[in-house]
This record gives sequence, C-alpha cells and structure tokens, in this order.
Amino acid sequence: MQGVRNHQFEVKGRESVERLQLPELAMSVEIAQSGCAELVQDFRLELDGTIKEVQGAAQTLRLVADIFGNLSQMGGDGERERLRGFMDLAQLFGAEFMRFDAFDQPVDLTTDDGRVVQVRLSRVDEERRTLIVVGLRIR
Repeated sequence: MQGVRNHQFEVKGRESVERLQLPELAMSVEIAQSGCAELVQDFRLELDGTIKEVQGAAQTLRLVADIFGNLSQMGGDGERERLRGFMDLAQLFGAEFMRFDAFDQPVDLTTDDGRVVQVRLSRVDEERRTLIVVGLRIR
C-alpha cells in the first residue's frame, strides 16, 4: 500500500491484528479483528502530536471519517477494492458523527445494506500524541 513504511499482519485462530505506520499522515494504525456471526473490530489510531483544536466526540469522529477516507485512497489500482471498507466507514461516520455526544458511549448506526454497527469511540490526549480508538460490533 502506498505511503506505508511498515506493515505487519498476524493471525491467531479467529483473531487477527494488522499494524501500519503511515509517515505521510503522521500516524500509525492498528486493526484488531475477531468473530464470525458478529464481527468485532478495533481501530487504534495513534497520531503524532496533539489535536487540541478538535474537541468532543462528534468532531473526533468527523476527523476519523476524514482519516478513513484518506486511507481508502492510499492503495494503487489493484488495492482499491480491498480498501473500500475504509471508505464505507468514512461515509457512515461522516453522515452520522453528530449523534456522538460523549466518548465511551455505544451508538448504533445502520449501514445502507441494513447491517447494524455499534460504534464506541475513545480518545486519550497526551503531551506529544493522541490515541483514538474506534470499536465496532457489526451484526
């Protein structure tokens, strides 16, 4: 994938973890996934630096939508389909971000194809980095 400095992928049984370092976006991404009937995904976004200008859960999720949109465009022509999930989430989050009043509170969103996605958003601001975790339960 274009713009990725380091890419690791591990599978352990029904669980997988993918790690990406993205220097062009000044961040790293970790995606943990498990489950079959109910898919569970956790996206850990570690941003270099702080984002104090982005306040509250709604605006943080809007930022995540922008990041996922950028991630969906990072692949070459042969990778666009594989990265489509990022664009699908970017569009869903972009349309629904105002429903997020607080961090760490689950919010159910419905996709265009009728699936229910429970989203839990967390954020930790530190002196030199920001950690955003987006937890999904897809039914």
